[in-house]
Amino acid sequence: MINLIKIYKKILKSPILIFKSLKGFLSFSVRFSLIISVIRFYDRKLKLQGEIAKNNGYAKLNLSSTSTKHLNKLFNESFYKKKKLYLEPSSLITFKEIFDKLNPMIINYIGKNAKLDNIMFNLTTKEHANSKASSNWHTDNVGARLKVFICFKGDGSQPTYIIPSKTKYPKMFYFLKSYLMEVFRWLGKSNKIKIKNEISLIHKTGTINVLDTNLLHRGCYENATKDRYELKLEFSDPAKHFFARRVLLSPIGTEKMYSFFFHKDFLKLNSFSSLLDQKRTYKKLKDHYLYNDFDIL
Repeated sequence: MINLIKIYKKILKSPILIFKSLKGFLSFSVRFSLIISVIRFYDRKLKLQGEIAKNNGYAKLNLSSTSTKHLNKLFNESFYKKKKLYLEPSSLITFKEIFDKLNPMIINYIGKNAKLDNIMFNLTTKEHANSKASSNWHTDNVGARLKVFICFKGDGSQPTYIIPSKTKYPKMFYFLKSYLMEVFRWLGKSNKIKIKNEISLIHKTGTINVLDTNLLHRGCYENATKDRYELKLEFSDPAKHFFARRVLLSPIGTEKMYSFFFHKDFLKLNSFSSLLDQKRTYKKLKDHYLYNDFDIL
C-alpha cells in the first residue's frame, strides 16, 4: 500500500531543499564576486616568493622521527584529555624544528606581516568522505592563506588533491574554474571528480605539506585504509581579516575553539615568536600565554 504520508512529506520537503540550495548558491556567488575583487586587492600586496611560489602554491617537507613521536605523544595527552592545546617546554625541540623549517617559507610567501592563526590537532577517517564539505573541490574563500599539515600518524591513503595555478597570482580564468567547481557543494551536490592536472599531496607519518588554500583542493578520504592524525597550522596576513571575517563571514584568524596556550619559554624561540600576533597574545597564567581570538573591530 502506498504510504501517502511519506509522499506528502517528500513533496513538502522538495521546495525547502530547493530554497536552501538557491540560498547557498546566491550567497556563495556574492561572496565569490567579493573575493575576486576586494580580497585580490590585499593579496596583490603579498610577496608570494620562495619555494611555495615556485611550486605555484604548495611545498613538501619532512619531520624527524623524534619530533613525529613527540607529536603523537602530545596528541594523546591533549586531544582526548584537555580541551585546549598546551605547549610546554618539553615540546620546544619539536616546535623549533617545525618553525625553523616553516618560518622562512611563510615570510617569503606572505611577507613580513605573516602571522600564525591556528595550531590544532586534526583526525580524519574514511567516514569524513561523506560528512566533510572539504572532501569536495573548493577553495577556502579567504584568498591567499597557508595551511600546514604535519602528519604524525598515517599511511598516505588520505591525500589532498590540489590544482596549482600556472601563475603566481591566479588569473581570472582560474577563479572562474574555481567558481564552477565549488558551486556544486553550495547546491548540495558532491563534486569529487578527477581532474587531469591534479597533484596529490601525500599525508603519511613524518610528512609536512604546505598549501595555499586559495588553490582548488579537496581531501580524498574515501579511499582511506587507516585514520590520519596530524597537527594543522594556519598562517595569513591579518590586514584582510576584518573584511574576510566581518563581510565575507569566512573562517580566517584565530577562532576561539582553536585557541591554545604556550609556555613563556616559547617566546625565546625566534622562528615561533616572530610569527605571533601580539593582539592575540594574552597573559593568562603564571608561566603561560593564551593565543586567543581577538576583536578585529
